Parts: sequence; C-alpha cells; structure tokens
Amino acid sequence: MMNIKQIIREEVDEFEVTDNYIYHGTSYDNAINMVNNGLIESTYWGGRDNAEGYAYSYNEPVLIKVLKSDIMGSTEPNHTLINYYRDNIKEDDNSDTINLWDDSDKTVEDSLNIFDSVILPPISLYIDENDIVRI
Repeated sequence: MMNIKQIIREEVDEFEVTDNYIYHGTSYDNAINMVNNGLIESTYWGGRDNAEGYAYSYNEPVLIKVLKSDIMGSTEPNHTLINYYRDNIKEDDNSDTINLWDDSDKTVEDSLNIFDSVILPPISLYIDENDIVRI
C-alpha cells in the first residue's frame, strides 16, 4: 500500500514527464504514413487531452508524441484556431480567451498555453513507431 507522499510523488513524476511532450492526434494509418514519409503537410500539435479529442474523430485513433524541445522552435501559433475563436465570439462566448490572446505577446508558447494548440509546418522530423501511442 502506498502512502500519500508516494502517491503525490508518482502523480508529479507523471506530470513532469508528460509536460515535456507535445502531441498530434490522428489515425494509425496517418501516423504510419508520417513515419514512412515524414511531415509533408502542416499538422496541429498540443496537449495530450486536446490531441486525443482530434484523434477520436478517426478510426483507429492514435497520438504521436514528441519532445516539445524537438519541435517548438519550428512551430507557429495556431491562427486557424485563433481566427475561429475570433469569428465565433458571440456564439461561443470566447471573448475571455481572445482577450487573453490579445493581451499576450502572441508567441508560440502563448498559443500553446491559451489555445493548447500550435501548427507545425512541414519539416524534417524523425518519427518512429515508438512515438505512436495507441489510445
């Protein structure tokens, strides 16, 4: 039986490891295509929960997991999502989120922190099957 310190330490360890990664949600077939051919088009990346939401829109949903440090220098803010929020302020009451963005420095980190999403343009990124997480 674990004591409370062990449980807290285990949860913190899991958070620290997970926090070093960024995820892309897709299908298994798309993931294998990325392994074999690289990233040939822009892709959306974010936190695990967000990526899982996208992955579940596919048959055979999976996540691709890479270290943030491997791609963050190549990513861009997700202006597609930002514009969606802007265009739907009244319908979805996204004004607080847009205000956070407008008051930020509008960096990639801001995009990730506020919208949990960034765009990775096609780059040379080595992805192998060990980076694929079945969900």
